[in-house]
Amino acid sequence: MGSFVFDKDIFQKKFIMGSNFKNRAKSTAPNCDSVCPNNSDNGNAFKGYLSQELLSDTVHYLKGEVVTDKKIDNLEDRLEAEIEKQVTFENEELQGVFRDVITSFYFEKNETNDRESVSLLRYQPASKAKDFGKFIADVFLEEETKAKFLDVFDNDKNPLDEIVSKSYMSLQILKSLKNDKEYARIFSEDLDGLFTIMNKDFQAALDGRNDIVGDMEFLLTYYLLIYLSQIALRLDNDLDGREKDECIVFFKSAKEPVSEDRDCVIQGWKKVERKTSKIFKHLIVLNMLNCHDNKIPYLTYSGIYKEYEDNVDERSDMNAAVDYIIDQYTKVYIHDTDTPGICVDFSNIDMPENDMSIDSFKKKVQYIFNCVSYQLDSKNYRQNVVSYVASNYNHILKMRFVKSWGQLGHMLIINNEDLIRMIQICQRSSDRMDEERGIQISDLFAEFASRRLYLDGKTKQYIIDYLVNINLIDSKCDSEEAQYVKRIQ
Repeated sequence: MGSFVFDKDIFQKKFIMGSNFKNRAKSTAPNCDSVCPNNSDNGNAFKGYLSQELLSDTVHYLKGEVVTDKKIDNLEDRLEAEIEKQVTFENEELQGVFRDVITSFYFEKNETNDRESVSLLRYQPASKAKDFGKFIADVFLEEETKAKFLDVFDNDKNPLDEIVSKSYMSLQILKSLKNDKEYARIFSEDLDGLFTIMNKDFQAALDGRNDIVGDMEFLLTYYLLIYLSQIALRLDNDLDGREKDECIVFFKSAKEPVSEDRDCVIQGWKKVERKTSKIFKHLIVLNMLNCHDNKIPYLTYSGIYKEYEDNVDERSDMNAAVDYIIDQYTKVYIHDTDTPGICVDFSNIDMPENDMSIDSFKKKVQYIFNCVSYQLDSKNYRQNVVSYVASNYNHILKMRFVKSWGQLGHMLIINNEDLIRMIQICQRSSDRMDEERGIQISDLFAEFASRRLYLDGKTKQYIIDYLVNINLIDSKCDSEEAQYVKRIQ
């Protein structure tokens, strides 16, 4: 028995029977976020999303609660009053000092103070892209990591945190989060090593005590970039049933000069961005093919092809499901174009032969994608929907590591601070670490590659020179085999 399930009722509800589905492309956007959150309202819905918001949104979903979005009059004054109820003061001067400390530590909004109180991340308001917290919890975090995450944020408190927490609870300004969406991990077999090492890194960061918030912000943002980039890079080949190319993209260091022929330019951000333009079309088709109650795995194209190939007895039902989608999308419902009175003519797309062969089945799935693409490209406002989703996808990818680099455009860049943080995390979780000497430079670059942080030869040399300059590599070692990056405390 295979794991491909197609429920016609779910398909009808998600793609046909919804209210006001005059523009199916836009109307189906909320129903096509099983792979990752997306937004088609405008091209800047996720612009300005910050790594700290991603971390606090993740905490919200792990805790199952968030500060209510209802406007509460004089909230800060009411919180301060509740806080002061829990403390006895010998005189008014001490009360004033205490009030100043509480205000500066918890209520003045600046990056430094926001980082100081780990346990109060749960009381940060939900962000405009809050579903990414749910996405992180569903897709990235193993159960052991979730437990450690909750333990750290429950227990890493100071007495002031406990006082403030009680005040929030007493005012009943927290609401439970609905658990009405489930995000699916895809390409899990291909990316198994990545998920293993990212959870190893998360746990190493949570075991630290110097800058848990900073480490987790960095890691969540970094792995979000890597995973979503891998999805964008893989989907076209996956649809066509081709052997997967090596999905490598190159970073550069922050201040390193580069030329147009460098790998970090040719095989960097531009490579990813070219693929994100199709992301919404793929999300629609994948969600059409995965119409079920989420109690079974979410299948990519290659997963569906494999189910068809391996389960001969299921081929009739799988063909019937694909034929039903084609019939509903191209025949039963009419799609108009920008030309008045002219409808989308799907006869312009070659219909594959209908037999039980594996090749025929693949071509029918590809035909659905071509029809969806053709329909979305046939009207300006549908094209806008596609570009809006791609733009928002790119805003998330650009959150921290994609920067403008003059005439060469945007590039994947890791700055010096993040480089040191990545080295420190690799040292904590790597089996190659020598507790006394540190980690050998060749092993460090291997650790980078296992995390999809790819660097060309010139960038590697630039980083080595930088580490020598800041005394993390012994400059007396001429042989690369003898070069160790010192342990970063």
